Amino acid sequence: MTPIVEIKADGNKVSQSFNERLMSIEINDSNQGTTDTLLITLSDVPSSDGKYIELPVPGTIIDCSIGYKESGTHNTRPNSIRSGKWTVTGVSCTGGSGGDIVTINSMGQDMSTDVKKHKDVAWINKTLGEIVKTIAGYHNLNPRLSNGLSNINSGYEQQSESDMAFITRLASKYHAYGKIRGDDLIFIEKNSGYTENGESLPTVIITKDMLTSWNYAEPSSKKYNKFTTKYYDYIEAKYIDVSIGEGRPELFIPSHGKIGKDSALYILNTKRMDSNANKTTLTISGSLPTDNILLPETRVSISDLRPPLSGAWVVSSQSIKFDVSGLSFNAKCVRLSTCLHKDKTS
Repeated sequence: MTPIVEIKADGNKVSQSFNERLMSIEINDSNQGTTDTLLITLSDVPSSDGKYIELPVPGTIIDCSIGYKESGTHNTRPNSIRSGKWTVTGVSCTGGSGGDIVTINSMGQDMSTDVKKHKDVAWINKTLGEIVKTIAGYHNLNPRLSNGLSNINSGYEQQSESDMAFITRLASKYHAYGKIRGDDLIFIEKNSGYTENGESLPTVIITKDMLTSWNYAEPSSKKYNKFTTKYYDYIEAKYIDVSIGEGRPELFIPSHGKIGKDSALYILNTKRMDSNANKTTLTISGSLPTDNILLPETRVSISDLRPPLSGAWVVSSQSIKFDVSGLSFNAKCVRLSTCLHKDKTS
């Protein structure tokens, strides 16, 4: 298979000189609320007339596509999702006996907009769907959120924090992840095997001979038996404790804002699900498959490894790299969650 790379800067294809000096590209994507990153490394050698290639400045929008010539690029392949836009955050130049190198760092969300400005907003009697859609509208983004999460009445307060920090905090309360990917504001459940469009990602079959390495880790068992928080009763005008489970140890979850009883129970159930979940992880590396780029939430079926490594997993984070050896991946997988809601997103 023949790896191919296509790069655009502010909508224009980069020069041939840029492509000739390209050493490596690394894309990191995760469903853990962290910012996606793009790292481009170039050989910083001048041309025959002594000129150096022009470098992007911070704020430049990068569009990067990777894939195989035989099956199309990352952006056009039928079983993939477009990588979206990347904002250049910095350019560094290093040198030494090993040669001169330029490194271009980019993030998957545009922090040059007011999405990072701190503000105070009282989201009183608002559903998660209304909050996400309103914030997405502020920044000309497309809201992508699970229907099961959309109708939950939150009643949270945004206090001296940016819209993105607020979305991330909300997501952590509901076993979800919130992030900007390209032109979308994503708010969906983690490790569910669904995309931000609400479609089930196809299961990718991974056999032992496709891998160059793997690492399996199994932590301790569940930590809590009882989970308690508070909800606000508007009729009695006071906060009331609500719990699920019995016995000790007990986890008390602080209440943020005047949330209703249904929202409080949802939060408790997600915390119990996290506590009781199988926290084992399987990290796998190998050559990038030709028919799937193993985005977060991709379901994978591992075979030919010893029990309990073989079986069904879901990708929680991954890194794709292009260099002289070709296209490779490194993916961290977890067991597929038994999600509270598996509805399609709105």
